[in-house]
Amino acid sequence: MSRELFWISCRHEIDRLFDTLVHTAWGGRPSGPAWIPPVDVTEETDRYRIEVDLPGVRVGDLDITAEAGTLRIEGTRALGEPGSGAVRHLAERPSGSFRRTFRLPADADPGTVQARLRDGVLVVEIRKRGRIEVAR
Repeated sequence: MSRELFWISCRHEIDRLFDTLVHTAWGGRPSGPAWIPPVDVTEETDRYRIEVDLPGVRVGDLDITAEAGTLRIEGTRALGEPGSGAVRHLAERPSGSFRRTFRLPADADPGTVQARLRDGVLVVEIRKRGRIEVAR
């Protein structure tokens, strides 16, 4: 992982922890997204790969944009309500809107973003500028 990506990842995690601690201590909820899905960022020779855990999210509920040096992944996950007469005793799975935003490294080519959602994992790949595509 490049030094720049490492610090970006650290900054996102610190922001998330700070929001959780501050808002939990005051008894409120953070404003903005209802939940923050976990992400792995990997740098390969010719591309960057971002993997996001999104179980229960449908492709139609996702919006992925890359512009002005920023990659934004946002969407919603709706969990069903218990049926008539049913009582939910425990609800740990988050639902609602989510958003993850990443500053792209200078060599990332935002015009090459490819994404696929399979088995609850979103994989976003962005090729590096000036690199030759390697057959897989």
